Amino acid sequence: VTVTATGEELAERVLGQAVEGAQDEPEPQPDNVTMGFWYVSPRRGPYRTTRRISAGSWDEVRPNYTAPVADAMGRLMKVTPDDIAGRLLLLHGPPGTGKTSALRTLARSWRDWCQVD
Repeated sequence: VTVTATGEELAERVLGQAVEGAQDEPEPQPDNVTMGFWYVSPRRGPYRTTRRISAGSWDEVRPNYTAPVADAMGRLMKVTPDDIAGRLLLLHGPPGTGKTSALRTLARSWRDWCQVD
């Protein structure tokens, strides 16, 4: 937390109020992955921040998909950096079809070599 104030005493008081009751982040879990989120800051312009999010393994979420989708996603989960030259994967479809869950699981499968935003 960063506080900017007109005086040190005010800054310390505001900082104390801001962090009152706050807790440290929990220890990383093996099923958590780092996900990047971009936004535009009025002061800094485009800005990326990260969060640790939970992600199921492919074996856990595979039953949620139809056979054709599960087969295609299964092949995608096994991709390595040597298998591809592209830098972008775009998932599209109606709401509630599993795009976000698939992306989380893919981020977990690829976490050793791929940055996911």
